[in-house]
Amino acid sequence: MRFLFVYLAATLLESCESASRARSRQGKLMGVAAFGGGPPAPRVHDWARSVGKRDAPVVVEAFLDLMCPFSVKFYKTMRKDVLPKFGDDMKLVVYNYVQTWHWTSAVMAKASIAAGQLAPSRYFDAFDVLADLREKYTEQEMTETTYSQIVEELGTALSSEPASIPKEDFIQLMDPRNDLHSNLLTEVKFHTKYGRQNSIHITPTVLINGLVDNSISSSMSAEDWSRRLEFYKAQKIPS
Repeated sequence: MRFLFVYLAATLLESCESASRARSRQGKLMGVAAFGGGPPAPRVHDWARSVGKRDAPVVVEAFLDLMCPFSVKFYKTMRKDVLPKFGDDMKLVVYNYVQTWHWTSAVMAKASIAAGQLAPSRYFDAFDVLADLREKYTEQEMTETTYSQIVEELGTALSSEPASIPKEDFIQLMDPRNDLHSNLLTEVKFHTKYGRQNSIHITPTVLINGLVDNSISSSMSAEDWSRRLEFYKAQKIPS
């Protein structure tokens, strides 16, 4: 009986050690320590780039696809008409949210984020440039164009003022063969994961102070936004 007990205990210990080694191997394959660690996460809570007053009473989070005509229309209205008038009352946060049926969307999103990594203070200048290029990079226009050709063209466009992104640095960062490209992809995934966890589907989708507001439309004018901002600012949290 004692022999049987010792045998069973030894077998159980070996099984546990084997499972532990398997978890360790799996963790290493995933690039994560078997105990502790996890998938990459932003270093700060407000990691996404924003424009407007930092402590504004109204925070507008916009999930945009640079190849979506409605996203571009929404963004241009915000940049040209709304923010110059109401920038003290609001902060605009932009997430690059790729819609997979536009195959060039992923390239444009990477270009936007790459520009932000290379020149954080000129991120929105770069986003302006890319938004103006939407019609040039539709699927219909790009059927005979390679990824490298698109990156070369975007690098040239972004190197001019006001974005002034160093072209060679941009091309290197956009190159999947470059080690730094993994840092770019990590930030792309942050945008995607944040949208998915909030069940975002269409673009543009807008969150106001953390909650989705389905009444927001790309057709809203500066006057419409003026009324909406007054409404948002008037909201009181019950004591």
